[in-house]
Amino acid sequence: MKTPKACNECRRSKRKCSRRDGRLGDSCDQCQVKNLRCTASLANADLPPRVHSLLPKSSLAAHQDTSIDVPVDVAARLVDHYLTRLHNRPHSLFHPATLKRQVQDGSINKALLLSICSIGARFDHDDEIRSLENIYNNESKRLLLADLENICIENVQTCILIANLYAAHLNPSSEALFFRIGVNLLQIIDAGTFSVARTLIDREIRIRAWWTLYMADRWSSSSLGLAPQIRDSDIAVDLPIHEPIFEAFSPDQIKLNVPWQPGLWVHKISLVRLFGPIKDLNHRSAYGNISHDEIESTVASLSKLLDDWEWTIPSNVRLSTENLERYIEVGHGGAFIALHLGYHHYATLLYFRFLEPAVSSSPLAAIYRAKCKFHASSYSDLLRLARQRENCEVIYPTVGHMAVVSSSVLLHTLLFSVDDDVQPVRDALNSNFEAILELRRYWPNTESMIHRLVTFQNYCLLSNDYRTHTLDGWMLRFLIQYSLPLGEKDVAPVTSGMDLDMDSFSARTQAVTEQGRYTKFNVGDTILDGINMDSSDGSAVK
Repeated sequence: MKTPKACNECRRSKRKCSRRDGRLGDSCDQCQVKNLRCTASLANADLPPRVHSLLPKSSLAAHQDTSIDVPVDVAARLVDHYLTRLHNRPHSLFHPATLKRQVQDGSINKALLLSICSIGARFDHDDEIRSLENIYNNESKRLLLADLENICIENVQTCILIANLYAAHLNPSSEALFFRIGVNLLQIIDAGTFSVARTLIDREIRIRAWWTLYMADRWSSSSLGLAPQIRDSDIAVDLPIHEPIFEAFSPDQIKLNVPWQPGLWVHKISLVRLFGPIKDLNHRSAYGNISHDEIESTVASLSKLLDDWEWTIPSNVRLSTENLERYIEVGHGGAFIALHLGYHHYATLLYFRFLEPAVSSSPLAAIYRAKCKFHASSYSDLLRLARQRENCEVIYPTVGHMAVVSSSVLLHTLLFSVDDDVQPVRDALNSNFEAILELRRYWPNTESMIHRLVTFQNYCLLSNDYRTHTLDGWMLRFLIQYSLPLGEKDVAPVTSGMDLDMDSFSARTQAVTEQGRYTKFNVGDTILDGINMDSSDGSAVK
């Protein structure tokens, strides 16, 4: 028997069952006029729902049959690259076993898969796969925008990964945009209009997405000089559980079978909460919106908080060879290293102002100056250790920026220290530069970091005659607002009548070179003196 095309009402009234817009699944014209429940509409209730897209229909039609498919074996390999190199470092978004299973059975959201593949492709050994990075990213973005009204955790995760890809390609405005879209999506999910997480895995993924966005919001907004979107008072989310416990959750588990323990990300969160006050202090002092006494008291308070953080974290989280070995064994060596790199970086930012001797008359100034140099050197030592050990990868772009900040302090020590033995500082500086060059193999934005470092050294060469280390607007952009162009540094001569010209610059360069205090940064066959740079890899000149 054929399925009747007319609804019950039209058959009863012997009228033509028509639809003005011609779409099956909608009520017919007669039922709409009479406000009746159309049986023809119900008969077609199993039809797929209409997609309300942000893209025009012509655009959808053009892409409807051209969506990119990634072979399962390739997708699995690229996802593994992502989990091995980046997972739990700059972001913590997935339950690894669940993610791998979804890739194998094809249940993973396609936009999300393509964004992961775009990131993973840059680490692949196959040139053809690496060349697909932008294709994967563009298709992921297209699919995400077409599905943006679908409020789900997968779209939040995709937004975060696309934002990171924009950051890697020097597009900070789009980076900030997609991070903020991710925040808004997650806020809507948590507003109570959507179902609560059914399993422990789902719940923990939402928790980690929130804190990943919190961390990203702090860094992304500061890099552009913007206020963060997520205020500390706005976020009321549970803290992440210990990573090995989370990874051991079964797919349907709804009850925690072991005592809750804090994960590495809990300590990252408590640490990044100090980044905001440190950034705000530097910003206010750079633009003269704070008194000298308030600067001194705020530095003392933040210094104590940083010291307390180091002393109050559990003994099994403190930086030690034994702890590192244990985290490597459970697959979290890179996350452990990343935690402590962040600690040294935030401390370097806090104490950087004291490199300029005249900045403070406080008796603590010399102590703070020594702390700045200690943390900058410790950052370099730890980054070198990570590069020497297996399963300790910390190769995400922020590591490069932090290495530049560390190097800027090392350059100051190299050029102006009264100590004749500068070889340890040179070694640390060269090690940082080699790490930055390694990052450049994967992340295009690292190239601009190299130029910033060379620019800083060129200003340092004039520091005997010019106050180039004062924490002013230029230095703030160098240290924190790293997505903004540096521009020209306003150097005021200490001694009148001194000209900033190439002759004096060259003479100063020659002098520090003879003292063994000048570093020429070698990229392949090209030595960088702040002018040009070759695109091949290399190492710093010893």
